[in-house]
Amino acid sequence: MAVPTLLLIAPPVLYAGQWWGNRRANKPHFASLAGAVGDLCEVRWLELDRQPGPDGPLTGLVQAVADIGDDLALVGISCWTSMHYLGAVLTIETLRSMRSSLPIVVGGHHASAAPRDFDGLADWVVSGDGENALRSLCLEWPKRPARTQRLAGAVVSRMDPSAIDWVNYGPNGRPERGAPVWLLAARGCPFRCHYCMEPLRGPSRSTYSVQNTLAIIEGLIDTHAPPSVAFADPLFGADRAWTLRLLDGLVERDLPVTFWAQTRADLMTPELLERFAQARFKLDFGLDSGSLTTTRLMEKSPNPARYLDRSAEMLRVADRVGLHHEIYLLFNYPGETPETAAETMRYIEALGTGRGPMAAWVSPQTFFILPGTESYSRMDDHHQRFGTVVRNPQWWKVPGDQYRLATAVLPSRAYAGREAELSSFAPWAGALNTSWSARYPPEVAAFRRRFHGGTGAAPPPP
Repeated sequence: MAVPTLLLIAPPVLYAGQWWGNRRANKPHFASLAGAVGDLCEVRWLELDRQPGPDGPLTGLVQAVADIGDDLALVGISCWTSMHYLGAVLTIETLRSMRSSLPIVVGGHHASAAPRDFDGLADWVVSGDGENALRSLCLEWPKRPARTQRLAGAVVSRMDPSAIDWVNYGPNGRPERGAPVWLLAARGCPFRCHYCMEPLRGPSRSTYSVQNTLAIIEGLIDTHAPPSVAFADPLFGADRAWTLRLLDGLVERDLPVTFWAQTRADLMTPELLERFAQARFKLDFGLDSGSLTTTRLMEKSPNPARYLDRSAEMLRVADRVGLHHEIYLLFNYPGETPETAAETMRYIEALGTGRGPMAAWVSPQTFFILPGTESYSRMDDHHQRFGTVVRNPQWWKVPGDQYRLATAVLPSRAYAGREAELSSFAPWAGALNTSWSARYPPEVAAFRRRFHGGTGAAPPPP
């Protein structure tokens, strides 16, 4: 074997249906993994979760293994979400049928949350950030162990922008000129929302410096000509000072792109929101609930009342400054009742009771269970307290419509016999968005058409 080769694979998403609408997002974590071991081996990657080819979900896998030949020393599979799980199993089984001695390591959010799901399938399962664990394997190039082993991924405390080949940054390790690009400028989230998998990584944050981030964006604009840059950070704006310096730099440079990020309204200030608007951002605010009771159950904040008051204040400022934004809501969380759902609707409706312009769009969804979250570990408690019934607690292992399986949840005994009301948020949001969009100023309406008309980036799947 001349130069050992590592093959990174994003497995196909087999049964996610409407959940996996955006398969065109490039993967910053793949580029970071490749950069962590690029001095030790050749790295190739294969994204099987993009638009499937005519020959099925594993199009390209057999050919990639054959092309690499005997130099293939290790395969790394990113089971990034629970929706990737059955595709990861299929990928592993296919690789085993081709080359039974090939070592396989699995990482990603689902692997961190449910490592036992890969017992007897993968050789190593990494929990947490994968760079250091992957580098350790590539330093040794071990043979397959007798049984599946766990590897604890040390948190990447410092992000090195020079580790990534930005010129060739893109899907399957190749640049994609003229398409939106995704940039991970920071990792980590200080909050511990009960439905989210992000707390698995821990509260520590690591970022690129502001100057490095600006330099990366300018370089990507030169080499990739993207219409938009989407920040894949789990919580953009967690560091107000860093965010304001970055926005000042973007406004000063007046770059010919739009930007997207997801954040929390309670972290904002009027100054930040004005800067976001000036820098041509679309922001998605993860409000999740307007009910004091549900916000407390989710543990969105140590002070739910202050959280809701502050969020409402900043959302109104976002309208006033003409910042195009979406308000994400999560209905049917364990403990939700028709009364708390109605409380959320009234909270949202009150945002538009003034006479001023609107720049908001409401994006509601229904609760689904994810392994490794507080909601998952408290299923029995929720059943005892509220009468919550999670009908498919391991939906990711079931072939079929996984959206339907995962969202088959009765949030509380108060909804027993009233299950049809669990989806009432959808027509409510449709009517509200119609009335709000009629109040868009011309510049907001134009921005929204431009952003969502194929020139903007969409948020990643859940």
